[in-house]
Amino acid sequence: MLFVGAVPVHGATTTNLQLAVVFSPVVLGEITVFLVSEANQGNTDLNGDGDTADNVVHVYNSTAGTTTNVGFQSSIIPIIDGNNVAFLVLEGSQGNAPLNGDGDSADLVLHVYDIAAGTTANVGLASGSLQLDGNNVAFLVSEANEGNTDLNGDADTFDSVLHVYDIAAGTTTNVGLATSITPVIDGNNVAFLVNEFNQGNTDLNGDADTTDLVLHVYDIAAGTTANVGLATSITPVIDGNNVAFLVNEFNQGNTDLNGDADATDLVLHVYDIAAGTTANSGFASGIPVIDGNNVAFLVNEFNQGNTDLNGDADTTDTNILHVYDITAGTTANVGLATGITPVIDGNNVAFAVREFSQGNTDLNGDADTADNVLHVYDIAAGTTANVGLASTQPALDGNTLAFRVSEASQGNTDLNGDADTTDDVTHIYDLTGVTQTEQATGQVDVAQTCGLLFVFGDPINYGGVLPGDTSEEKTLTLDNTGNTDVTTLLVKGTDWLDGASTEMTVDNTRFSTASGAFGVKTTLSTTDKTITSAFSASTDLDSFWQLQANLLDSAFSGSLTQTLDFTVTC
Repeated sequence: MLFVGAVPVHGATTTNLQLAVVFSPVVLGEITVFLVSEANQGNTDLNGDGDTADNVVHVYNSTAGTTTNVGFQSSIIPIIDGNNVAFLVLEGSQGNAPLNGDGDSADLVLHVYDIAAGTTANVGLASGSLQLDGNNVAFLVSEANEGNTDLNGDADTFDSVLHVYDIAAGTTTNVGLATSITPVIDGNNVAFLVNEFNQGNTDLNGDADTTDLVLHVYDIAAGTTANVGLATSITPVIDGNNVAFLVNEFNQGNTDLNGDADATDLVLHVYDIAAGTTANSGFASGIPVIDGNNVAFLVNEFNQGNTDLNGDADTTDTNILHVYDITAGTTANVGLATGITPVIDGNNVAFAVREFSQGNTDLNGDADTADNVLHVYDIAAGTTANVGLASTQPALDGNTLAFRVSEASQGNTDLNGDADTTDDVTHIYDLTGVTQTEQATGQVDVAQTCGLLFVFGDPINYGGVLPGDTSEEKTLTLDNTGNTDVTTLLVKGTDWLDGASTEMTVDNTRFSTASGAFGVKTTLSTTDKTITSAFSASTDLDSFWQLQANLLDSAFSGSLTQTLDFTVTC
């Protein structure tokens, strides 16, 4: 089911809080946190420091209908999780108060607001980067801003050192390791990168230098830190027991980690916190996203040994979607080129396919190949649905996919009824609500050739396929019964027909001689294409077939037929 334009919310009301905000508000359930500009709120002093130049934290409870002025300035957009709001107060904007006790008023100091109690705790440490999850705040403390104090035991005061604040206990733990990148936290674990140079010039990944950032994981409950021993340069992602991260081959002792005979790539690895083991996916990756047992990531064909990964006969595409199954240790190549970081939730991955990079294929029916078209990959089924709309920034939660469609990119179509085609219009796609199906039943006509027998799979029946979806892979087994010499097997096909009417073009069917994703198979044509040039006598050959149901008429529902002609030379 596809809702176009504004989403109807029956009985919904709009509340005007009558407060001038800066930056976007942060929402979690019934709680909205936002910053009010004193200057824009009638030059009103909201934090009691005698001026009207600050942005002050407020909390709105939609159930109670109440707004609370927390009374503190914040220099960052606050972070909310559960009952707590974390933010940084600039001493100079809070009445020049020395909030960390170092004798100056130039620092950003961590504070945490308890929504239920209505109280604010001053953690009393100068920070610049932080993450909040449940009862814990992971943050970096600047030695220089904390009274020039050495916090990691390396006899200098130039570092930023990881700390963890326990909100319920009101206590702070100094992890004692220098990092320069914001940590990530999930439950009991904090993943972060230790700077070897800032940690007393210590080699932490065994490559005989001290220039790397090396992944570590801190166990909050146990108070212990595990050195994963691998160099990375990009913030990792964490979910539950797993940390997905990219290992820099050059920084890891010039080691080839994806088998392409160079050491210039960033290669996806997954660290199992409980087991203390690391798995190398063997793929050069962009920034990954993780949810549960699955990691979605993009592979650059050039960085993966100049390999064509989406079946468009080039190796110039930079972002081919792959999904790594952590438990199985296997990777599925979705075989489609995208231009954005995918989003993942549960069994589904939403991403936009770049038409130009996908063999100049029109995927949204607007007669050009310049768009990014939304698709959804079903991890368990291994199938991909083409939503058929131009979009780049989807949001996914459960079975609901929300995204903006560009009218200009969608064939200059007015999607919100305002008589222009210059807007981005909200759409909601229900992954469970699509009920239309087509029965795509394959039919095979064998050309009059010698020595060719269909052993299994004739006719090719793809079953029920949803519009935009990719079918399961079907096997057709052929036998060369009459030729004594190795010969060439060719195939061509017709469009998909409803009687005499074409409902899908021939190129929606693809084939290969090895099982694999739809995107890496050869596209069927109305002219002969080679299945194999080594079809040996008295030998069975398995061929693998898939259909992507891209309809010419989106309203069609019914059974379609395609005829295949196979030829083998005697």
